Amino acid sequence: MDGIFGNSVAPESVLVVATTDRPEVLDPALLRPGRLEVHIEVPLPDKRARGEILEAKLLHTPSNLTLDIFREAVDATAGCSGADLENLCREAVMTGLREDIHMPALEDCHMRTSLEELRRRLQASR
Repeated sequence: MDGIFGNSVAPESVLVVATTDRPEVLDPALLRPGRLEVHIEVPLPDKRARGEILEAKLLHTPSNLTLDIFREAVDATAGCSGADLENLCREAVMTGLREDIHMPALEDCHMRTSLEELRRRLQASR
């Protein structure tokens, strides 16, 4: 960090953005005055946001998903990040393609399989 304020670069032309999902393990030296001074917490998506993210990720995917499986996915993904939701959708599509490379549309069974795998991963990480 000290090197970015040398003579070769004007300080106002450098923006340092750091992200973490584990702020408790950050080195206190990073948080000293003059270092990373502005902290913005971006919480995990709430239920409404998870629904919107899933909807956006599936927007261009031919789908026969029922409202029931969509609601199940929204409920089952509490505590998941946007990246987790994107991965859920990608894995559901891949499940369908593994079943039939000419899959006409994403079905409930594909999403359900992906949800079961997500639940296993979440349980293993706790």
